[in-house]
Amino acid sequence: SDLYGLELSGSLNLNSWIKMQADYATMVSKTADGNYTPFMPASKLSATLNFNPKQTAKKVWNFYFIFTQNAGILTLE
Repeated sequence: SDLYGLELSGSLNLNSWIKMQADYATMVSKTADGNYTPFMPASKLSATLNFNPKQTAKKVWNFYFIFTQNAGILTLE
């Protein structure tokens, strides 16, 4: 079987007290006859927003999106 994966991560400091971060992960695996292998995790996109205006009180929001099984951006030919 062929197994491929991808992980991407990036962050952006908008100013001294706001930070954004995004992560993406996917895996694709197919057997020699072209069928998907079982129990592969679905692709996942997550984003985080950190808000810390006074450097003492911190607020963090996390957002997650889980794609449907085998709907990753990688394809095997």
